[in-house]
Amino acid sequence: MSPNRYHTTHQVAKLLGVSLPTVVNWVEKGLLDAHKTPGGHRRIAATSLVVFAQKHNYPLAGDTLVGAGETRRVLLIDDDRDCSETVAEYLQLKGDIRSALAESPVEAGYKLAQFRPELVLLSMQIGGIDSVDLGHQLMELASPRPLRLMAWSDSDADGIEQRTLEAGFVAFLTKPFPLDEMLRGIQTHLLD
Repeated sequence: MSPNRYHTTHQVAKLLGVSLPTVVNWVEKGLLDAHKTPGGHRRIAATSLVVFAQKHNYPLAGDTLVGAGETRRVLLIDDDRDCSETVAEYLQLKGDIRSALAESPVEAGYKLAQFRPELVLLSMQIGGIDSVDLGHQLMELASPRPLRLMAWSDSDADGIEQRTLEAGFVAFLTKPFPLDEMLRGIQTHLLD
């Protein structure tokens, strides 16, 4: 699958349980982002559909977001095993997202190669290491395959949030965070 998935207006109407003219009206009014193909057909990016559905309280299942039969993969790197396991269970149950867990840089490198995640949720507080540097190393190991990094931390001590965003991380989460908010963020970044 390409990193961007697009839906037709017919597919969006079916997914949201509305009529085709309703979807066309949303697009024409600018409520739902879409582009036109050279043949004049409208296409809606999966990310736009997710944003629209969340804003207007339309439920979307995990397979709706990525296509039937495709399971997304996230690597959780944190030495707090209980936290990682809780997040992994939530991602599986609510988002149909598979997770692998790593507690150290060595284990993270191994899991990156074996599990081939699309996104890494990396703790900024793994004892004795520079997690931003670890993130860069993981991106290099994954290359040329794209890998997105999200940071999580107990606090924004020493401006770590700014540092991660400047380093190319796609998001920063402060623990404790609402799991549904984290899931939406992960789904959005998996679809970019």
